[in-house]
Amino acid sequence: MNVLCRVRVTRFPVLFLLCLTLLLIIPSRGESLSVVPLGDYSDIAVLEFSGDFSALDAAGMANAAPRQAVAREFYRTHGDDYDFLVLFTDFPVAMPPGARAFYLPVKNDVEGIGLEPFDKTSLYSPDGAFLERLDGVIDMGDVAGHVLEPADQGFEKTLLTLTHEMLHRWAAYVRFMEDGAPSDALLGRDDSHWSLLLDTDGSSLYGSSWRDNGDGTFTSMPPLYSQQGSFIGRVLSPLER
Repeated sequence: MNVLCRVRVTRFPVLFLLCLTLLLIIPSRGESLSVVPLGDYSDIAVLEFSGDFSALDAAGMANAAPRQAVAREFYRTHGDDYDFLVLFTDFPVAMPPGARAFYLPVKNDVEGIGLEPFDKTSLYSPDGAFLERLDGVIDMGDVAGHVLEPADQGFEKTLLTLTHEMLHRWAAYVRFMEDGAPSDALLGRDDSHWSLLLDTDGSSLYGSSWRDNGDGTFTSMPPLYSQQGSFIGRVLSPLER
């Protein structure tokens, strides 16, 4: 899809001492990829974007180029103060199969979570310098598919979707040694979600909350807040765990 977009950026601090930048992308007609800043309005930065904003490129990989272009223009006039850029559009965007949103990793500097270290932040910086804060981009897709009113019960689903994508910064990638070889038995879909058989207390990255019935059978219970993802995400300390 070739679109011309207005990007509204709202900045606010969130729990876990992380900062998000929200981008609302509004379509119009356009051909070549370009981003033009239109100004800031009460903590909202508005940018105009044209180009292909599809979630996936022709090879089926994450279409990072337009998101990098938006980030570069945003950082041209804003500080390196945010851990995540969160994108919403007000037009349909084909998400990866079975997904309502997706996480675009930008950096990993954490050991022991199943990911090798990497740093692509220079691709999101206007001068090619590395960014200290940015970890990733969360693309939430069409804003019409999400409830944004906190008083509405459906808002919880929006937060769960956002939390799910944010947790991909750290999870689920861990493996364990079994018979001298790494095992992915903890992992499920795409090796980046928990296995259905893993008792995670119902993590937003899936798994289950299993109750031992005491007779050799187990029952999957309604999900609770899971400590697995938050522990890997450095939210809980080992003592809290």
